[in-house]
Amino acid sequence: VGRSEHLDLFEQGIARKLDFSFAGTQSLRISQLLEDGLLEVGAIHTYIELYARLVVDLIPNVVLAAGFMADRAG
Repeated sequence: VGRSEHLDLFEQGIARKLDFSFAGTQSLRISQLLEDGLLEVGAIHTYIELYARLVVDLIPNVVLAAGFMADRAG
């Protein structure tokens, strides 16, 4: 959750449930929305999981190129 505008959706009643991986500067506001019952936390994802989802959506040629160019040492 990088921008305060994202949380405006919960205050306006447009959204209710949030799946996220990082709250950062919005963590205080998220806790206030939770306390007020305006926000429900769904899943809390890891960065590895989110990056893996990006790779899954790529076409096979791009995935193969990324795998070929990957650093073996990590």
